[in-house]
Amino acid sequence: MAKVIQTMSIMERAVQLMATDFLRNTPTDEVALIASKTTEVQFEPGEILNRDADYADSFILVVDGLIEHRRENSIVREARKGMATGLMALMGIDEPDDHIIEVREPTHGIVLSRRDFLDAISEHTEFAIEIIRSLATLILRQARRIDELEKERRETP
Repeated sequence: MAKVIQTMSIMERAVQLMATDFLRNTPTDEVALIASKTTEVQFEPGEILNRDADYADSFILVVDGLIEHRRENSIVREARKGMATGLMALMGIDEPDDHIIEVREPTHGIVLSRRDFLDAISEHTEFAIEIIRSLATLILRQARRIDELEKERRETP
């Protein structure tokens, strides 16, 4: 079961957050304010995060450990040190029922809840703009990947 811990200062959490694509270009003072709204959590292997009411709508930055996204029996994505999970949940987009987000190794994470995220974007314009920019970049990356896969499919006899 997940356990709230406190091993990092707000500035240490801010540094971790600033290293992500999600917040890389956000001003330091804005990230420090966001970091002050986060919680450190230790997750144990086997926890299903998108079925846990406390974390289903949260952004989780992996400080150390491994979280897997699976659909049916296939691994769709892994979140390791410095990677995040839960961006769609943070935006209020629920994962399909067959999508599982499971902790695979003991994982130290920095958690930002949807409520705190919504407060932050309403209070901090630069943060909100950077989030929109990050989402647009993510969509563009995914569109390019789809184009690549379509091209490969057409070229394969």
